Amino acid sequence: ISQAATNPNAWLRNTASWLEASDDTDPGRMLAGWFCDGFLKSQKLKAPVVLAWLVLQTVGIVLQVALLQEMSGHAAHFETTWAANCSPEHQHHGICLGPTWNESFSRTLEFLPTATEG
Repeated sequence: ISQAATNPNAWLRNTASWLEASDDTDPGRMLAGWFCDGFLKSQKLKAPVVLAWLVLQTVGIVLQVALLQEMSGHAAHFETTWAANCSPEHQHHGICLGPTWNESFSRTLEFLPTATEG
């Protein structure tokens, strides 16, 4: 820890070098140990895995931004519709009545219990 505190750049380079070259962090060896011992030996499996992960994350961010833009558009459309159809001249007893909406019943419905319910 003291090496990381005194020279963080060197520590980061050493750690990155260890992660890239160590057999302990090689996904190919881990998979080979689980499935078939010695069958899967990869020398450069880490770089493609990291690249695939970065591509997946980038695609996820792009799709999240697209979803946010779509939601913002729908929210703006809702606000515009609400402002046009629920202005004070379109309200009746505090209930919003748009140009094609009608008010059929505006009281609370009460259902009395039947004989079987007590």
